[in-house]
Amino acid sequence: MVYYSKEFVRMKFGNTGVRFIGMRGKAVMKIKICFIMLFFIILAPSAFSASKKADAEKLKQQGNELYRKGDYDGAIDMYLKSVTADSTYSESYNNLGLAYYEKGDYSKSIDNLRWAVKLDRKFSKAFNALGNAYMAVAEYDSAKVSYIRSIALDSKVSQKHVNLGNAMYGLEDIEGAVAEYRKAISIDRQNAYAYNNLGIALQKKGDLKEAEKSYNQAIQLNGEYSAAFSNLGSLIFDEGRGDPVKAVKYLNKASELNPKDASTLYNLGLALIKGGDIQNAITTLTKAAELSPRDADIQYALGMAYTANKSLKEAEKRFQEALKLNPAYKDAQSALDKFPKKPEKSSQ
Repeated sequence: MVYYSKEFVRMKFGNTGVRFIGMRGKAVMKIKICFIMLFFIILAPSAFSASKKADAEKLKQQGNELYRKGDYDGAIDMYLKSVTADSTYSESYNNLGLAYYEKGDYSKSIDNLRWAVKLDRKFSKAFNALGNAYMAVAEYDSAKVSYIRSIALDSKVSQKHVNLGNAMYGLEDIEGAVAEYRKAISIDRQNAYAYNNLGIALQKKGDLKEAEKSYNQAIQLNGEYSAAFSNLGSLIFDEGRGDPVKAVKYLNKASELNPKDASTLYNLGLALIKGGDIQNAITTLTKAAELSPRDADIQYALGMAYTANKSLKEAEKRFQEALKLNPAYKDAQSALDKFPKKPEKSSQ
């Protein structure tokens, strides 16, 4: 059996991490929560007596080879043939669900994973995968139930507790999330992702010192963990602590590790504005806007940077773009209200 893990970061719950919204009237940092989804592709053949099960196993193995190569369409074709050969083969339904997950077809992923656990109520790995699929569509209650069932069948996998903690975080059960992240760490003290997500939950609680310790521990365990560097930099800058020089150090590192992460560039831009490095802030936020052109916060931050640079025409343009992307963006409207009104043309 081979365990496949895949990390993805969501910028908002219900979309794919987390954006914490702070005080009104100013740009705030974006915090990222990492979901390390353990995918259990069943590779080892089992003993079958009927020829149809032998055929199903062979087709599943062919699907696994394609899956490992990233050919998810080909894998799906083989898995479908496998379940056609034997409609009671839960392992192929599990793998079929995972292949659909990789393609972003979460509805079909859920359907097939539900069949897998219906056929085998002790299929711990399929319950875990089903929880992952529910998380992808922000069905946190269903994800929580699936993770709890998976853990009840096998409680000694650290990442399962991280996954359950993520579901609880989505349900705003922060205490429950903290407890699960701590359980994950007690099982595997080398789990950097558990420390990172624990830091986020502690930060949400307002326990900033412990959150900082957790982020630092994640970085010590994995020196190339961009999300932990980004979250630590954001923590140092935000929440009234405001140390832009130190924040820039960590955010720069995060950006070096993951140069296409718009949220890190956004946070870095804010820290650069705070530190007075306006030109670099404009360059950084422009890159963020290119990566995430429909993010109103980035446009608003660019407007702030151009205002500080006294490039008022460009600033006005950015505030207008922020308001276009989010008509309810009060800060962008307030910023625009400070610009002189253009005189209306008089009719002849």
